[in-house]
Amino acid sequence: ISIKELVKLIARLCDFRGEIRWDSSKPDGQPRRCLDMSLTTKLLHWQAKVSLEDGLRQTIDWFRTNRDDLREVQYH
Repeated sequence: ISIKELVKLIARLCDFRGEIRWDSSKPDGQPRRCLDMSLTTKLLHWQAKVSLEDGLRQTIDWFRTNRDDLREVQYH
């Protein structure tokens, strides 16, 4: 997934209706890389059970539920 696709996905999940603007004076991100989880699956017998979209949705829902409590947290 590209950064642009990820931003669009997060915006959709957050019901963001504003304009997404890109700073073209900045580098255009990481070189192309593709994550290969086959070694992790083989060695650890682990694989994701939650899709990226579902995981983001759950994270956004959790944040919205706990937003007021998070305002009281002091960060160092």
